Amino acid sequence: MIKTELIFHRDKERIKLIFGFNTEISNKIRTISEAAWSRTHKAWLVPNTPEAIKQLKIWFPDLRLPAVLAPVETRLEPKRTIVPKDENPFNDRNAIKIEVIGKKIILKNAQK
Repeated sequence: MIKTELIFHRDKERIKLIFGFNTEISNKIRTISEAAWSRTHKAWLVPNTPEAIKQLKIWFPDLRLPAVLAPVETRLEPKRTIVPKDENPFNDRNAIKIEVIGKKIILKNAQK
């Protein structure tokens, strides 16, 4: 039995296929365009496209697909704010610039 999860991996929607080692299943999945084994997820990832879904349904009719993620356009994108150098209140050589991108905080030398 193959379990599925809908994930967002490397800025793209993917269907994660979870199953025990099975060469026959892996060989079928490998033929889907843009399908790839993910070392991070330790599973096969296939694009969430009508073509890939159609092929999966042909090979695995009992496969239960996950619910759909929100369309990409409706997701909140992190705002990136950069203060221009001439407006930066930190002008000494030891100052740092802080950027917040999503859940990441980046500290940079303000002189660069």
